[in-house]
Amino acid sequence: MEEILKEIYAEYPILGQFPFKVIDSRGKKSPYGGVIEFYSPDEKYNPNPGTPTLEVFSKDLKGEELKKAIFGDMLHYLPEVDPVFSQVRDSFIGSLTPDQLAVDRAAYEKAKKENNEKRSFEDWFKISRQDAYLRGFLAPDRNNEWADAYTPEQTAVLQGLQQYLKQPVVTEPVSPFYTDPFGDTTK
Repeated sequence: MEEILKEIYAEYPILGQFPFKVIDSRGKKSPYGGVIEFYSPDEKYNPNPGTPTLEVFSKDLKGEELKKAIFGDMLHYLPEVDPVFSQVRDSFIGSLTPDQLAVDRAAYEKAKKENNEKRSFEDWFKISRQDAYLRGFLAPDRNNEWADAYTPEQTAVLQGLQQYLKQPVVTEPVSPFYTDPFGDTTK
């Protein structure tokens, strides 16, 4: 798993600032029902307290699919520690159309019936759904079910976010003409 983390850090240097730990539990059953689980450093059930941790449960995740799943779940941590990522995500979520929100409501109802979902729609959306929009674009799985989920404006925002994640970490601008991928020239 360390090799996969190195590959992700090389492709997305912004993530390399954070000491993620990946636990290989493939073949074990997730207590939460998923194929991979992200634990925030201060989360009660984190097997590595103080460290952003991912635990892989699905033995079917291999190769590029495993790398995409790990990368996609790493994104859960960024709103806690990266103000640019957080701001872009919040702006993106604010751009959801009534049709997109109707699809989300239907997915929530399905989760209640099929997965015994007990959280309110708002809690479910905040914890389980909103990051799926980003993950579906930035780290699509084999089925790529999110391919047609975005407006052209949302696609442009997510392309900018992808470029942001790929840029080298800069603590100070290299020149006074520095421009970030979202057009902020005040840095």
